[in-house]
Amino acid sequence: MTILLTALGLAFIVLTLRDIVHTLFSPTGTGAMSSFAARHVWRAFRRFARRRSGMLALAGPLALMCIIALWTLTLTLGWALIIWPHLPDGVLLAPGMDPARNDGFATAFYLSLVTLATLGYGDITPESSWLRVAAPIEALIGFALMTAAISWILSIYPVLARRNHLAREALLLRRSERHGCITLTGTGNQGLDAVLLNLTEQVIAFQNDLAHFPITYYFYNANPHSAIEVALPELASIARDARHDDSPSVRFQATLLLEALTELASYLGETFLEGEAETLEEMLVAYAADHGRELSDVTGADNIAVDARTERLS
Repeated sequence: MTILLTALGLAFIVLTLRDIVHTLFSPTGTGAMSSFAARHVWRAFRRFARRRSGMLALAGPLALMCIIALWTLTLTLGWALIIWPHLPDGVLLAPGMDPARNDGFATAFYLSLVTLATLGYGDITPESSWLRVAAPIEALIGFALMTAAISWILSIYPVLARRNHLAREALLLRRSERHGCITLTGTGNQGLDAVLLNLTEQVIAFQNDLAHFPITYYFYNANPHSAIEVALPELASIARDARHDDSPSVRFQATLLLEALTELASYLGETFLEGEAETLEEMLVAYAADHGRELSDVTGADNIAVDARTERLS
């Protein structure tokens, strides 16, 4: 029984550490446990948000907390399974504690959690040489987990800020066109190619951020004026309009922007969205719908529909 519990505990620890490394340190950020937890938290909030869409704003932060809690739980459980067979003979109990009442799994789980959190109450102290080595190792893992989780949280919000900046820039461009009764293309604007290049770079950065921090997909922006799912159809519309500009440089940069958007849409479909979408328009609309945006909210959907039927996702 001791060998079985130890093997099971080691399996929990190894699988959790693997998920932490893949999520926090892998370039693709695709830990199986964390992806599963985030996806199901998002789906649960999507069901509740049918009546109150504002609740989606809680999905991302809660998914983040659930992942960290899941890692903590599985690590605690793994070490508890290893400690359990060694109770109570392998530990020194504080005076007044009955060994007969402190030999169960609950005590092992408590000792594991206290050690992982580096609290060290001292009421139960490892006495056997094996546990005296294992306890500091668990404490080091717990300290590393705490540090990594804090760093992860602090890294996510600059990613969200970059995403919101791209959305606001794209939507402000379209709003300025409408309010000024002019179009970006066909006006002889020599800086338009630079604007398109900047947008292309931000779209590429957005896709890279999603690859490195997939959890950011589940962060919902309640403000439609800085929501990326609203801005992406507008970006596609801007790029298609610019492809008809008189300047070859502008047409080239517009094509680059469309290619970047198509690649982003393919990535969104393969990684986060269920079902198949054949056109750029369909994928952008599906992305918006997954974030609770109706087709009418996606102001550029009608504009990109004209050319989208002939452009299939690679």
